[in-house]
Amino acid sequence: MNIMNYSFILNEYIMTTSLDKSFMSFQFTRYLYEVEEVKLSLIMGLMNKKEYVLFWAYELFYSGYKNDLIALLWSVYYDFYAVLNPSFEKYLLTKMKINLDEKNLASVIHNFIIRPSTIDVFMLRQLISNIDFDFDYTGDDLNTEYYDKTIIKLLVSEDYLQIAYFIFNMNDKFTSSMFISVLNYFKKLEMKSLDMKKEVDLYEKMIKLHKNGVKIILLSRIIHYYSILKKIKQGKSLYVHIEPHEIIMYETIEADFTLQDKALSSRKILPLACISSIDEEDYLSLFHLKREKEDIIKAYRENWEYYASFSPIWSERIQQHNGFIDHENKKIVFQEDEQELFYQNYGLEPDEQSNITQEKSIKQINQTKTWSLFYQEHKNRGILDISEDYLNYLDKTDY
Repeated sequence: MNIMNYSFILNEYIMTTSLDKSFMSFQFTRYLYEVEEVKLSLIMGLMNKKEYVLFWAYELFYSGYKNDLIALLWSVYYDFYAVLNPSFEKYLLTKMKINLDEKNLASVIHNFIIRPSTIDVFMLRQLISNIDFDFDYTGDDLNTEYYDKTIIKLLVSEDYLQIAYFIFNMNDKFTSSMFISVLNYFKKLEMKSLDMKKEVDLYEKMIKLHKNGVKIILLSRIIHYYSILKKIKQGKSLYVHIEPHEIIMYETIEADFTLQDKALSSRKILPLACISSIDEEDYLSLFHLKREKEDIIKAYRENWEYYASFSPIWSERIQQHNGFIDHENKKIVFQEDEQELFYQNYGLEPDEQSNITQEKSIKQINQTKTWSLFYQEHKNRGILDISEDYLNYLDKTDY
């Protein structure tokens, strides 16, 4: 992947949303999970250091969502990991800029799992996106001097909420100048060893790459500098490497009729392939989901081919068999000879699977967790102290 394509992917994704809200219909993956819910399950699994996140990462990867996955991992890094793991940024840049292949993906996920995380940046974003504050940083005299002086006043006050609000409501063109003011402020305190040139060069490199993500990068760096001042233990620069044989289990399972008496028909794939169940951490109820507006059970049991056709892997399979989408009836239409061959190879027959298998994808999402509970479970190593009133105000949100 060249740098231009890579930059485009991130620019379309970072700091807009990790989930594609412009396409409101379900999109089913290779094993008929809903893409939006797979992404959220991956994020929550990483927060809880669960090994099963590899399954979700490969579910996106092998379903053809590699570009989405790259953008999602960058968003996760700045939301949860950048504060305590600044050196991890270069590692991700190397691994995902060259080529996020199967082996690199496993290594990247494992290196997320072994690192400490903090929810400070993520929670600040949620608060300022979902609560109307009375902060006012508007006027006619909005120039470099105004932004530089204002950010210094806010840094002195250590009002993290106002800092976040100010950053996300400012003009992007002032961020570079403001970052230098931020560095000067922290260097004058106890951070004498802060390498200004090194910090500026890397910051400029990253905001050039993530043009729509400059604000979250700036905020994550500010919270990182605060964490150093407050002597919060930082993550170590250690990296694990994964051998190819460790990822074989995540490769796509397809029908195989060459095994004679042990032939694997397409209808037997889902019970073997669906290793993990959606929403194992019970946090998906905190987010807006497409299933709130559409019947995911009906989509899964009666129209799975239609909703699967919106993912790259199924679109390619359907095109190979000369099928076309009937949007009115939510069906895929094939010529008779092609239809038989398609279902022989890819007829997963989800409606005929056991309840256990079906529940892996379409289990009911119950409201068992709250943002207050999420905060209490994950605020370790954070410097943010969020009032219960703010947490109770938060309802369903977007990632």
